[in-house]
This record gives sequence, structure tokens and C-alpha cells, in this order.
Amino acid sequence: KYSPHVILTDIMRKGEDISGLDIILKAKEEKRKEKFILVTASHKREYFRNDEEIPKNIIGYLRKPFEFFHH
Repeated sequence: KYSPHVILTDIMRKGEDISGLDIILKAKEEKRKEKFILVTASHKREYFRNDEEIPKNIIGYLRKPFEFFHH
């Protein structure tokens, strides 16, 4: 129904059968065009052993909690 260009997803999706990282890797495998911003509450990079393993379709990596600043 939708054709997003960028998708924001969390690594850990509480109550879901598939993680955000699984969604990203499946999109890469299917050679889909969407780009992803990955969100996590983890302060570790345990999901990737090194930067070479980060899929190219991930364009951003945000750690939670994060703060919004208003001017």
C-alpha cells in the first residue's frame, strides 16, 4: 500500500516475531531500495562485529534514549 523511501525501525521490536535488524537484512537480500534508520536502546554494538558488517541500506543509527532540543 505504501512505498516509503526511508524506514525508521528499532532493533528490538517488543511483541513482534521479527527484529528490526531482520527486516533490514531481508530488504537487503531482496535488493529493495528503501533506506533504514536503526534505533536501539543498547549502548553496545553487539549487533555488528565491525563496520563492514553494517548493511549498506542502514543510513543512520540512533541510540535511545535521545533528547529533542527546541529553540
